[in-house]
Amino acid sequence: MDVFLTGFPKKLLVAISVVVIVAMCLRPAEAASIEHKRHRGLHENMKPTKEAGASRIEALMKDHKRRHQGQQKNGTHTTKDTPGTLRRQTDPYERARIKIENKVSYTKDNFDERRKELKESGDYGSGMPVWLPKTNFVDIHFHNYRISHKNEATKSKRIFVFLIRKLYKSLLEYHELFKRFKVVEVVTPDTQITSYNVKRQDIFTKTTDDLYSTIEDIKDAMISVKMPAPKINLAKMKLDTIKPKVDAARYLKNDDILLRAYGNLLDNWHLEFNCSKFRKTGRSRKVALHRCVQYENNLREKRNKRKRNKRKKQGNSA
Repeated sequence: MDVFLTGFPKKLLVAISVVVIVAMCLRPAEAASIEHKRHRGLHENMKPTKEAGASRIEALMKDHKRRHQGQQKNGTHTTKDTPGTLRRQTDPYERARIKIENKVSYTKDNFDERRKELKESGDYGSGMPVWLPKTNFVDIHFHNYRISHKNEATKSKRIFVFLIRKLYKSLLEYHELFKRFKVVEVVTPDTQITSYNVKRQDIFTKTTDDLYSTIEDIKDAMISVKMPAPKINLAKMKLDTIKPKVDAARYLKNDDILLRAYGNLLDNWHLEFNCSKFRKTGRSRKVALHRCVQYENNLREKRNKRKRNKRKKQGNSA
């Protein structure tokens, strides 16, 4: 070693030794840094971009939809049926009644939309006309079917027969009224009446057609449960009091009375059919519940008033 180092300056030898030692100390740190950078680059490449994330979500949704459709086709998607649902599926009277309820709701919605198109006079005059039919919803709502809860089949049959007879009669009466008033004319029509009459004819025609369709559906429902259609005596309606030609004031007033009364009839039937089953949720259910409670309270007040008047008459006669 001494021979090999002969001729080298000692200071240069020391400097070279220091450089070698420093280099040997730094190599492991550099290797670790390079390996860390490689892993970091690999990790950054594996990070999903917005486009990749959206594509993955879309793929997952398509896969979920495909599996859901496959379940429906194979019949593997099952739901838990309640006893009430199963009874409605098997009871012919329940099926027929639900079909009629849906038809009445459809007829009501159509009429509400058309009614908004006509300008209402807002004047009823003194009392109701004799031709206006009266449907006693107090008796309908508080009717006692006198059936034990054990015999559901008999109960559904009696409810169907009682309600559908009343519904059929009331709709048939208004169908006849709309047909009669459709041909009523104003003695001396002015420009406003003529313009009003164009829209009136269209609304009366569509309302009459809707009523006819609903009545026919009720007939079909009665036939499906082998129930004969009730006979209605239209002579009791005093339709002969409806004059074919009237002045403009009476013309508008009669329309207002007829439209309001028919709208109230559909509202009451809608509530009568639906207030016993609160199937809606959220805010819609609260609104429906409030309307049903108000409807129940109004009918209860009418019934109590009727009882008070009856007791008062009995006291005066005694």
